[in-house]
Amino acid sequence: MKQIIELPLYEPKVKSYLHHAYQFAITGKDQKTKASWFYMNYIHLVCEYYFLQFYMPDQDGDNWGIKNPFIEREVISRRFILDNNIDLIEMIRNELNSGRYIVSYVNEKYILGSYANLNNENFNHMIMIHGYDTSKEIFLYSSFNKDRSFHRGEVPFSKFSASYFDNEYDYENTESRMQFLKLQREEINFTFDLSTYIRSLYIYRDSLPPDNNIFQQKKSKIEISFGLNTYDSVASYLAQFTNGDDSIIFNNLMISIHLLVEHKELLIECLEYIVSFSGKKIAHYIQRYEELYNGFLLLRNKMLKFYVSKDIRCLVGIERGLLELKNNEYSLLTAIILELQ
Repeated sequence: MKQIIELPLYEPKVKSYLHHAYQFAITGKDQKTKASWFYMNYIHLVCEYYFLQFYMPDQDGDNWGIKNPFIEREVISRRFILDNNIDLIEMIRNELNSGRYIVSYVNEKYILGSYANLNNENFNHMIMIHGYDTSKEIFLYSSFNKDRSFHRGEVPFSKFSASYFDNEYDYENTESRMQFLKLQREEINFTFDLSTYIRSLYIYRDSLPPDNNIFQQKKSKIEISFGLNTYDSVASYLAQFTNGDDSIIFNNLMISIHLLVEHKELLIECLEYIVSFSGKKIAHYIQRYEELYNGFLLLRNKMLKFYVSKDIRCLVGIERGLLELKNNEYSLLTAIILELQ
């Protein structure tokens, strides 16, 4: 068996949540077919309570998994590993040797450098293994560090094993599945369809549930918003937080603003991509979207200032700013849709 292996990782375009970051890190998006798929799928937004993220559920309504046509996916449960007395470390090394990345939920208390580790707290969270060094008895992984920055690190075999087996899942049906992910070797013919994209912009602008909305069917008792209306949801929860509601977790609001920044980055890239193959004259609309993007950066900077200082005055104006950006984006999307048709 090899002593050292490290599978390639791209710098992920989306880092707000790990299940998105891992897909970008494995596939990249530079090839034309990959770019087309990412731009056509990373449009819709959904807010479930104050969890704002991209809308990409599977057939069971789970919006937290890996859904990507360029990635082969196999799974194995922790119960199966235990019942069959499988050597976890050897199995993972064999999978890495076959070019497969490993994504699993673990107890971050055992992962050095994580917030949970520094505070000696149990915390069930995702991790992706992309390599190992047998001489050092370590796995190479990517996840969030204590400051919630996406980073690469090392974890001893023994600590990873403990993090995997000494972990309590929040949603065992999905989180108990260790995933083996491999980049598809066969070229997938996925082309950008402008008419489909325009329809998606309509749906996003008008805050409609996306087509074939299994997510809403499966979670009918949960407060859900879509598209531009997710801004209202985030603004409402931010207002509750500033008014002293202890049930609102600030970090989740921070993630929401960061995701909106990433969402605008992708929309701008997609509009530039459309210009490259269609010749549509939308440069002035791209410039206006860049101005919107800068507006979201300002809001994120205010959130970061509060995160550091805990001075509630840093949050003044963010709620109003979100709603103003929503109105501006609605008008801009209307103009873009008319131009693209």
